[in-house]
Amino acid sequence: MRLRTPLVLSLTALVIACKAGPTPRDASNPGDVPIYNTAAVVENPAVTVPEVVDSPASLAVLAQPDRDPRDRALDARYQGADLLTFLRIQPGMRVADLATGGGYMAELFARGVGPTGLVIANEPPSLVTAPMSTALTERLARPANRSLARTDRQLSSPLPEVQGLDVVYLSLPYRSAEAFGVDTSAMNRTAFDALKPGGRYVVLDYRPRMNAPTRTNLHALHREESTNVQLEVEAAGFQFVREGRFLRNDPNPNDWNAVLAPNPTALEEQDRFLLEFVKR
Repeated sequence: MRLRTPLVLSLTALVIACKAGPTPRDASNPGDVPIYNTAAVVENPAVTVPEVVDSPASLAVLAQPDRDPRDRALDARYQGADLLTFLRIQPGMRVADLATGGGYMAELFARGVGPTGLVIANEPPSLVTAPMSTALTERLARPANRSLARTDRQLSSPLPEVQGLDVVYLSLPYRSAEAFGVDTSAMNRTAFDALKPGGRYVVLDYRPRMNAPTRTNLHALHREESTNVQLEVEAAGFQFVREGRFLRNDPNPNDWNAVLAPNPTALEEQDRFLLEFVKR
């Protein structure tokens, strides 16, 4: 599964973790700051992907008739076709999912790369739950997942002795990995070594939704967060390519306590974004 109910940090912790940004605004009186879409604002809109037009190949993967109905029920919520399109998964590719969980996205990768490709589905032992592990084991028995190979490595060293990958994808939000004590710098270096030249490293992260009026400038907060992750990944040798904004979750500007489900989960409380890097 692409998201694992990540640890949602408090606003206070986020502000402490981020470097000081521009002078804060009073978000309860937004003025010219459109609070409903704050996280869509980045420093360089030229490299931002706000929407994705699903490719025929990705739609064909989701339409395969032998998919489990339980997975089909998750397609819209997890935007499976959007992710396959953004990641440009194609037959014959070699892909790694660093924190695969129950394997929803890993199976879509396996179907996308087909029998000539390879998908490494990694289950970090310190993060995986028994239900997740069982779900992935069940997936491995399905004929559609013949190209799926399971590994059980910690995120600090998820891909030892693996080379020539086309895509490495981190589905656990980057800030959650940090909160769980993962050595993200070591993880990034491992991803770099495992990719072929021109291979892509895509990491997920999120901006938590706010539950009360705040004097924090949310524009600046998101800009600082994504920039900090970008700098850390670039330190491993990667070059930044673009930011995917199509997973965003826009809160109502007049209702700071609004949620999108009767029992809100981390997915409903987050504004998610993807950062794509390339190995030159």
